[in-house]
Amino acid sequence: MDLYATSRIAVGAILALTSLGKWLNLTWFARVVVEYHVVPTAAARAVAVLITSSETMLALLLLTGRGQPASEIAAAALIAVVTVAVVRNLLRGRTDLECGCTGRPGQKIGWNVVGRNLGLVGLALLSANVISTNLSAIDIAPLVFVGCVGLFLWPTALQGLQGRRPTQNHALDAVP
Repeated sequence: MDLYATSRIAVGAILALTSLGKWLNLTWFARVVVEYHVVPTAAARAVAVLITSSETMLALLLLTGRGQPASEIAAAALIAVVTVAVVRNLLRGRTDLECGCTGRPGQKIGWNVVGRNLGLVGLALLSANVISTNLSAIDIAPLVFVGCVGLFLWPTALQGLQGRRPTQNHALDAVP
């Protein structure tokens, strides 16, 4: 199995597990969607079903190798959209929100979630073969190393920067 297929299967497995957790706790996940303040409360259940259905469909496509490269790009886009919602709330100082990522309560949003999600976006794009068409293991090793270091250091650096900022960014209050 090559690097692209391994990346595709890894992203597919993650989406399969996260969608299963959301299906098992759909009412809870709909409440999480409400708390993010990105869709009207009346639409939260439909959005929760849409996100969970999309994750399930994309997981099946990725795990079976169907719909390439569109399925990988769609997975990257879905993860990126959710990450934007997380960042939006973090910039507003709303760090007490449930992540909702796994479909189980207990994980709060934070810059570590942003870093993890960006890693997943990169993995999905790598599996779509849009990052490079001629990567060898020697080429990819530095990228993996830098990505891992970034995943560990970026949240710490951003939390340090947050410590020097006010917890509420009132300029963002007008953002819909």
